[in-house]
Amino acid sequence: MGMVRSCDGTAIAFRRYGAGPAIVLVGGAAERLALLLSTGFTVYRPDRRGFGDSGDTAPYAVAREVEDLDAVIDAAGGSVSMAGLGSGAVLALEAARLLPGITRLALHGPTLRPRPDTPDRLLTHLTTPARSGAPCTGFAATRWSCVSVPTLILDEHPIGTGPGGSPDDWTDDWTDGSTDGEKLAALLPDGRHRTVPHLEPAALARRLAEFFRTSTRPPCRRSLRRLPVW
Repeated sequence: MGMVRSCDGTAIAFRRYGAGPAIVLVGGAAERLALLLSTGFTVYRPDRRGFGDSGDTAPYAVAREVEDLDAVIDAAGGSVSMAGLGSGAVLALEAARLLPGITRLALHGPTLRPRPDTPDRLLTHLTTPARSGAPCTGFAATRWSCVSVPTLILDEHPIGTGPGGSPDDWTDDWTDGSTDGEKLAALLPDGRHRTVPHLEPAALARRLAEFFRTSTRPPCRRSLRRLPVW
């Protein structure tokens, strides 16, 4: 296990697997996926602040989590592909908006609305206006319309779980039937969306590896700095 220090001094733990081009994997229980990707990549799997072996420093701000990832990117050599899973996809998006060291971005099941059953303070801070104090139903996803790195978005539609029992008639609660991933991909300059059946880790690893092996433009690195709190 490795350890880096974020801008505010918080210790951020990460696990490193394999050898090859660097991937930072942002998400929950992703060890199996990290091991599968490690056959062709060096995979860095950080513990988000407040989880696992990472520390936590009050007050919480989304910007601090982005700084945590920037510290991990520096430890990985300054240039990485990044994959985000679930709420980790939202954090990866925010990192790609603010940090220049990310060359490609893959998001699996991005969650663009708060989930009362699985609360996450990252989602809570992004979906609750700081001044009005009134909760809202989702993000202003246009905040990420400037993310220009090549981005692959995978939405998962489990077979047999649509309203009529098949993936063909699956819809979510967007009024026009579009998924979060579709709406997000349409906003990004280089976004592409794929709807897939339930992905086992091995199938997801194959799709991510294929995407990350394509050529990337070199990033422009800047020194680590403390980001403003919004």
